[in-house]
Amino acid sequence: MRSIVLLLLFPGLLFAQLGAFYSLFDDADYPSDEQPRSRVVSRVVSSQKDPDYLDRQQRIVTDLGKIVGQTNDLFSKLMGVIKDEATAEVSDQAKVSDDSVKDSNRERGSNTGSSTVNRVFNLFDTISSIPFRNRRVSGDHVCVREITSRLTATGGRRSSEHSCQRFRKAQKCVERRETPSGGQETARLEECCAGWDTEDILSNGCTKRVEMASLEDRMRQLNYERSDYAGLGMEEKRNAVTYLLPKRTANMARAPKAVILRGIQKDYDWSNGDELESMDKGKYHVEQYNEGSQVITQINCAKLLRPNIEADGAIVHMTDVELHPAEHTLLKILEGDARFKQFNGLLNDDTRELLSSPEKKYTVFAIRDEDFDKMSDSVKEQLKLKGGCLKELVYSHIVEGSYCRNSLPNQFLVSLDGASHKAQEWAKNGTSYLRIGDARLVEGDYVAENGVLHVVDDLLDGERLLTWRDHLKVRAPEFVNALSDLPIDGPVTIFVPPTESLNSSKFDPKSSIITGKTLDLSESGIASVHDGKKVFYGKPTRHVSPISMRISLGHSPRSSFRVGCSEVLHAPIHSCNAAIYFVNKPIQASSQSLLEYLSGRKDLSKFLELIERSGTDTLLRGHKSILTIFAPTNDAFSNNEFRRLSANTTLSAHFVKRYMVDEPLCRSDLAHDPSEIKVEMYENLEGEGLTAEGDDDHLSIDGIAVLEPEIVLSDAIVYILEGHFRRKTDGRLGDSRRVVSH
Repeated sequence: MRSIVLLLLFPGLLFAQLGAFYSLFDDADYPSDEQPRSRVVSRVVSSQKDPDYLDRQQRIVTDLGKIVGQTNDLFSKLMGVIKDEATAEVSDQAKVSDDSVKDSNRERGSNTGSSTVNRVFNLFDTISSIPFRNRRVSGDHVCVREITSRLTATGGRRSSEHSCQRFRKAQKCVERRETPSGGQETARLEECCAGWDTEDILSNGCTKRVEMASLEDRMRQLNYERSDYAGLGMEEKRNAVTYLLPKRTANMARAPKAVILRGIQKDYDWSNGDELESMDKGKYHVEQYNEGSQVITQINCAKLLRPNIEADGAIVHMTDVELHPAEHTLLKILEGDARFKQFNGLLNDDTRELLSSPEKKYTVFAIRDEDFDKMSDSVKEQLKLKGGCLKELVYSHIVEGSYCRNSLPNQFLVSLDGASHKAQEWAKNGTSYLRIGDARLVEGDYVAENGVLHVVDDLLDGERLLTWRDHLKVRAPEFVNALSDLPIDGPVTIFVPPTESLNSSKFDPKSSIITGKTLDLSESGIASVHDGKKVFYGKPTRHVSPISMRISLGHSPRSSFRVGCSEVLHAPIHSCNAAIYFVNKPIQASSQSLLEYLSGRKDLSKFLELIERSGTDTLLRGHKSILTIFAPTNDAFSNNEFRRLSANTTLSAHFVKRYMVDEPLCRSDLAHDPSEIKVEMYENLEGEGLTAEGDDDHLSIDGIAVLEPEIVLSDAIVYILEGHFRRKTDGRLGDSRRVVSH
């Protein structure tokens, strides 16, 4: 069995090899989220020289030859593992009795199985490391550093990761292996040797000769004056340092210690998520991401424009804006800025705890007092009331994760209250700006150790402060009039049907309102409408039906959510203490259960009697999910047939269960639209497959016409049939045994 599994897995190994070969044609893609642990520089491995400097096509052929050779070798080893396992099993079974075989196999399984797992893991690890070993920078004056660190034991499973990143002046490949007892991470850095430089090491190699300059000369070349860096003491001058300086646009008093790091630190020495510390204990967060073919580095949201400018005993990184150390927490930024007094007043204990915790990072979109003062009177009134709905709306201004200004465009941001806001670049009168939801970003990139704060000029979702009446007066004024006589206070969920259905006999305004809560339809359940009737809601799921295929050829797809059998047409409107859903038809709510409904229908009395005689009524009373019932009328039964069924509880139980499906099936589930391909089967409680045919007006189930469709009750949906289902000798799904019929 183990051999078969390994053989089945081998195509995956082959695809891994093909993937490695394919990557040779695209040097631009080096994704990596690696974050190496504590670094220890071990050694300079070599200075690679390629006197012929093979062109790109020759290197591809060379690397392909290596990979093919390694693949052949690995395939041979894999076949050896399989052969060893098969031979061992045959040999052991030939030497001992049956009882001994069991004990031997049990004992051998713990050892051999573990050995095989280790060997297969090593094969996969070797395959995945092929790109790592073959992806090397060719050319003169390329030096290689290796940085190795030990990983602590985690007690978890084995894992192996190999990835490469392309920086402008270096290539960084990380090889990481973890085992239950520990592991090791090795970062291979291919960079220009001392005295050589490059604009792009993978494209150009290290062909640019440079002379090492003093720090003073290098600063002068960058247009900095001596006063900009004269503040360093003698102790710092004697040691290697790293400067984080903005592009030169004006004279600076001096470079503060807040933007000077100890040691020579190049951008490819860092990894995404690293935390740096300046000489005066200032904190900096490193973010790395791919821009085109290369990795771009940001430090506290300041982008490195010119990284790795070397000088004697120092290195300079030039940033696009002046760099500031991170504040301790986002809450400290807010409380320390007098412009955010009103925004701070909206924070409750939970949000204050979030914004002061180091456990997670958040992005906050804060509003200044001057912008609150420009808002509507209703907003100002809620501020006076210490929040109102506005107090809850502050959750929509906090997003999990840290987003700098330049990483926001085209992001869909999901705030803590579940609302989604798209960040988009806009242009007006020749000026570009970033818009998040309904607000404009006016300032950005206030960095804390637990996230980033941006300043916006408005509420991200201001419409949520309006009342439900305010919304519906614009979108459905006739519906507002229909609700005028209903007393509605507090939280409410409202379902708005099409205007033309308001005069229909099926429209009941009380069934369109759920008071006391704002309903989230992504969670299925049963709710009480305004007059106490029940209705089920949620996302339709086909959790029972064994066969289901519907392919739309033009009509609108079915809704993701529904209330009873009314489909939700689009995303809800969330207003102050209200959720508004627009549905395709009036809500059908009911105070009757299935058994209560059948008791009130004289033409269904025989079907009800069979349910009660068979004991199925006990099952129905305790059933938790919504059923679909296809109930035949009394006229469908002959006298002899009904007497035979009612006289035998087993026969009657089989009979009634054939007309029950354990899922809610609305007419839209059963009916066939002319513009779709529909092949669906619905499994009844007897395990038989039922089929539906026809459209909304003429529907049949297993060839029996539906007289009354889609009667929505509190615990079921009922369809009235004019006859019985046909005899089924092979009716059970997956079972050819004869089933009880009539």
